[in-house]
Amino acid sequence: MKIRFVLLLSILILVLIGCESDPPQTIEDACGDPLESFKDYPLGTAQPTDGLTRSTQTLTGYFGTVLTLTIYTTDDVNPDDVFACTEMIYKTVHQQATSYETFEGITNIALINENPSQTYEIDPLLVDILETGIDYSNQMNGLFDITLGPVLGLWDEAMTTCNEGGVCELPTEASLSEANEAVGLEKINLVDNQITLEPGMNLELGGIAKGYAAGLVGDYLRYHEGVHGYLINAGTSNIEVYGIHPSRENGQWLIALRNPEGEFLDPYARVYLESGEHIVTSGDYQRFFTVNDEIYHHIIDPTTLAPGREMRAITIIGPDGLFGDVLSTAAFLKPPEEAIEFVESFGYEAILYGIDGAIYMSDSMNERIELGE
Repeated sequence: MKIRFVLLLSILILVLIGCESDPPQTIEDACGDPLESFKDYPLGTAQPTDGLTRSTQTLTGYFGTVLTLTIYTTDDVNPDDVFACTEMIYKTVHQQATSYETFEGITNIALINENPSQTYEIDPLLVDILETGIDYSNQMNGLFDITLGPVLGLWDEAMTTCNEGGVCELPTEASLSEANEAVGLEKINLVDNQITLEPGMNLELGGIAKGYAAGLVGDYLRYHEGVHGYLINAGTSNIEVYGIHPSRENGQWLIALRNPEGEFLDPYARVYLESGEHIVTSGDYQRFFTVNDEIYHHIIDPTTLAPGREMRAITIIGPDGLFGDVLSTAAFLKPPEEAIEFVESFGYEAILYGIDGAIYMSDSMNERIELGE
């Protein structure tokens, strides 16, 4: 009898250990509700964050960057539970949208790019990301294109080779022209949850995937009754704030803009944000390589197949960080005055740092900007 009791107890312990160590596999598992229940959740009224529990999450395994999140929660909330959900959102979008690695059991962009002319059945989440990317590409007048992968691949290869100690040289015009033959939104055949591409195509969702994921994280945090405020920092280039700032009298959040010609902690301006606003930056100092003393960065103009040369950085403020990501990329490729006008045509504000160090900005920015040190 004693042996039987010990055996049953051992089995029970093993079962409990197995349950505790079994990680969530889906967004619904981690968040407690399906994605549809909180996607596009509205802003609501900003709530105070003073006196609440402040917790921070830092992630490094997704989108090739550092993702940080600070939340302000009531006493009945376990921050680890919130962070389990937010990490699963980042993980899921990353695994679906990345073009750099495949995952067992997942039909993602990397797998599709391996044999583009094959027909694939894809997850509804990836369908939504692709439809969003196609829609936004169409709105950017040829200055943003999720099918530019073959061209971006040549520049990325040249940058990686140079920065890892190899030969520093540019892609040839002939190779870029040949790669560009496989570029074009019309070459995507997306019907319901099935996708087929033309031979040679290579989709690249790096311009929207991180912003898409960060948007879902914000949706979930607003949906969670115990989260009264947050600051999402997706790779320093895409930031969202929510709630009333815990210590500033005006309740606003102050964000520093990096000086493209200075050190990392050397801002050329600071911007005040209201609850629910997003601030997005595109700049030539984030990823680049040098050939013959000239810098070549990662923001490639689809119309010239070369890095844009109109400015050093542009920062955009508005209600949607994902759209802001796309808009900042496209605006970066325009002359400064045209870029400001282009951004404002969508109801967003902008400030940019010109090639010569001159600062250009929307007139409305005067009310929220601090220039200089």
